[in-house]
Amino acid sequence: MTQQHRLITYIIIIAIVLLIAWFGTPSHNYTPRGLFLPASEQQFKAIAPGNVTISDNQNIPSGTKVGTINIEAYVPKNDKAVILASERYAVNLAAQHGANHVVITAAGVDPGAKTLMLRATAFRN
Repeated sequence: MTQQHRLITYIIIIAIVLLIAWFGTPSHNYTPRGLFLPASEQQFKAIAPGNVTISDNQNIPSGTKVGTINIEAYVPKNDKAVILASERYAVNLAAQHGANHVVITAAGVDPGAKTLMLRATAFRN
């Protein structure tokens, strides 16, 4: 085998390995996942997510505490879109359980685990 044939063989092998690596890597949609923990046995009728307001921990409304929301999402980089998607997910969970106000009590990204954690409390006025 000549040196030119060997070079062509190496280039083909490298191209095949790169194609396998490129197409073998899964593309994930990192959507937030979470759960709603009811505060009492009282159940409210679901409302539209557009009717739910959101605030930080300094603006706690008066009203009935409906439940607690815990959300986590994988964040490969500190991406604001994942944070906003997590807040929208919290609003949707609150609306499904009849709450019309969500208070974000804690939110942050763990850079080591690349995980966003969001904690919120849902209220109904």
